[in-house]
Amino acid sequence: MGLAETTLAVAARSAKSNNFVKNLVDKMSPADLALPNYYGTTALHTAAATGNIEAAKLLVNKNIHLPYIFDYAKALPLHVAANRSQREMVLYLMEVTEADKEPKPFEDETGVTLVVGLIAGGLYDITLDLVRRNPKLAWGISSPLQTFASKQSAFRSGARLNYWQQLIYSDATEGIERLNPVK
Repeated sequence: MGLAETTLAVAARSAKSNNFVKNLVDKMSPADLALPNYYGTTALHTAAATGNIEAAKLLVNKNIHLPYIFDYAKALPLHVAANRSQREMVLYLMEVTEADKEPKPFEDETGVTLVVGLIAGGLYDITLDLVRRNPKLAWGISSPLQTFASKQSAFRSGARLNYWQQLIYSDATEGIERLNPVK
């Protein structure tokens, strides 16, 4: 454990430790689950970073406020999961995070930061769904469009594809173009 990490946060990193996480959570108060480390991250941030959904569920079931706690870098657990490409964790955290509860994670700069993280994590389908529900998220201080444009692997010209990937990609894009012709 480095930089004053909690035992719970260390255990939440790995699914192999989930029995230990459960025992700790059972013995701790809801407020104890929100104790941060040196960087302000909670055990839920750690579980989000590693995709340990079982640990996340144990934590959130005991303290429903955990998804709304920012670390010192102004990241919610949902942002951490998005940036780390933890698809299932992102979906779980979006499910348990209420849109109208402060800090309103799907609005304003917090929402824009989420969209940028989703793009950086390559979770384009979730990004598209979120932006369709709140188009204002496509614009902000850190533009999601800039992030998307700078992600070379999101575009055929920037991706290094092997023969089979090129074949599949070309067939898929031709099919999409037939279904949605540009006028």
